[in-house]
Amino acid sequence: MDDVVVANEYSDVFEFVDDFFDIANTSLIIDLLKKDSFLISESAVLIKNLSALRRLNEHLMDIACENILKVNVSDITTNSGKRTVDIMDALEKHIKIQSQYHLQ
Repeated sequence: MDDVVVANEYSDVFEFVDDFFDIANTSLIIDLLKKDSFLISESAVLIKNLSALRRLNEHLMDIACENILKVNVSDITTNSGKRTVDIMDALEKHIKIQSQYHLQ
């Protein structure tokens, strides 16, 4: 399946990808969506896909830090092994503060 076909088939995803992903991360998501590779249960493919998903997750966390929290990732994370947890905690606090602010 051609990259353009994948992008057209998942146009809602690629509206976001086009705005926030670099070429490397765009390639990762295209590879995951091509030929439904995320449905393949072979060990080597699963490991490759999990690695790609982890990298994409880290990139999404960076996007959340920059665009929602308006901070640098290094300002939030204390331990690289808990990077996603630290960012999710910061997002949760941000949401609580925002909802309290809007309730007043």
